[in-house]
Amino acid sequence: MNSLFRLIAFVAVAVLVSFSPGPANAQISGNRHPVVQQVIWELTANSEISRPSLERMATVILDRLQEADLPLSVRETIDVNAFKTSDPFSSDLRYEMMRSLNDTQLKQLVILPAPLEYYEIPEAKLFELRKAPNGRFISHELSIDGLDQAKHLVKFNKDGEAYVRWFIHPLDGTPILNRISQVFKTPEQELQFQPTRGSIKFHFTASRSLLVFENSYDEALSVKLSLPYGEGPFRYKTIHLKEWTAWIRHNAYLVDVLGGQGTETLKLLYEPFGLGVGVDGREDGFLFRRLDGLTSRAGRYYLPAFAALDEHTGAEIARRNGSADPLAFWEKNLLEPLAKGMAELRALTGAEHTSPHSQNLLIELDRAMRPTGKVVLRDFDFYIDDSAFKVLNRVVEQSNGLTQEATQMASLALRNGLSKLPPWMTDVDYERWIEKYFDIYQNRFSAVTGISRRTAFGKGEKLRFIGKHYIWSPVANVGYGGAHSSDHIHGIEVGRDPSFAQAEANWLKRRRAALGSSRTTPAGGKSLSTPAGRRVRCEAVFN
Repeated sequence: MNSLFRLIAFVAVAVLVSFSPGPANAQISGNRHPVVQQVIWELTANSEISRPSLERMATVILDRLQEADLPLSVRETIDVNAFKTSDPFSSDLRYEMMRSLNDTQLKQLVILPAPLEYYEIPEAKLFELRKAPNGRFISHELSIDGLDQAKHLVKFNKDGEAYVRWFIHPLDGTPILNRISQVFKTPEQELQFQPTRGSIKFHFTASRSLLVFENSYDEALSVKLSLPYGEGPFRYKTIHLKEWTAWIRHNAYLVDVLGGQGTETLKLLYEPFGLGVGVDGREDGFLFRRLDGLTSRAGRYYLPAFAALDEHTGAEIARRNGSADPLAFWEKNLLEPLAKGMAELRALTGAEHTSPHSQNLLIELDRAMRPTGKVVLRDFDFYIDDSAFKVLNRVVEQSNGLTQEATQMASLALRNGLSKLPPWMTDVDYERWIEKYFDIYQNRFSAVTGISRRTAFGKGEKLRFIGKHYIWSPVANVGYGGAHSSDHIHGIEVGRDPSFAQAEANWLKRRRAALGSSRTTPAGGKSLSTPAGRRVRCEAVFN
């Protein structure tokens, strides 16, 4: 694998030699593996990742790679051996060395792959948690693409005994602090397991999720790990079982209702495998996410929405596609398919994403960096219209934490988490985008369901999210704030008109008939038939 590290290190230098400031054409290449290209976009075309964040990630890379695998410019700037042998918790030397690296050098480091640490835990130890008075061990499996890859990374046998690898986020501190160690450590008993490294590598991303692989990028997956304090604008990412169980139920429901696919305009990155544990309030869990299409053969790229709204990257991809107007280009290739896709998802499943910000949205590009017309959605933070769930659900036994009744909200949060717009977009431009998004959304929802716009959305008044409540607010006077301002979340009400309930019931009856009659529950682990004739296996074992 050393040759791989050296190749990526060489690419890192080539990518970032002219990174900041200036044109970002060095960040874009149709010759890189799609996984590598996504890492580059995630970490270098993201204005919200601060220098301290880059320094924390770069410290991990320096600790875990051999000196020969590091970029030459880094080796020439700092004494790598002195850095590695210094005390990671109290050394001023590390701080001084890190400060001596410029932004370009830090970015050369953070895009490199490094060994991922994990605990080797006997599977029997996890099952024992179910016997504890307040213990839980939950296993989630969906028999769709990506399941076998994830299980291969997690499950193995040693000395005739079944083990699991419980991966530790590289930024999750020491064994004294990270979440999984707390589950197995009690006042009476010290932690029995020590972190280890093997052949599994990871890449950082803009969120807590990592991109992981063993032998080939074509087999890479994303894994969502607990991270009490992460990077970027959405920092606090500790995983609790309440949200974890909601994620896996949303996955099972949507895999069934959509046949393991997406909609005409929207792709969903399903999460086929995960484990969750807890005892006496100490909890942890992880979920593996597919990377559909990010293989050398498929020739697809996923451009994060925040990178499309990056000053240089967004303009450069527009230019490559023959457009000198990035605002118009991304209005057509991001805003319009996003509105259509979200409306299709709501119409076909009743699901509304609760955090559709630019970190969870990606634009699918082909091998030549041309938009395919599809938007990709990651993270299964949804609520589901209770009426739709009652009619369409065939696989999830419990709806608590999944559904919402009465009048609901279709939302746009594309700018949430971004502290500034690119210079080719003004606040007035974004206000127009808000208007156009909801206009397209309402038209598409009506076209799919046959429910009129007036019945579904009334007058379509725009709301702005302030605090914990939506309030009426003219879109032309949204009063933009900072990166975390709730002023960047807008919505329209769905279903307030009294006639909507009957119109929706008629639509759901037709939709349910199209799904067929086969029904199973995840807890039983039985098979279910999808409209496309595929066989999907859903399992979730609860203590």
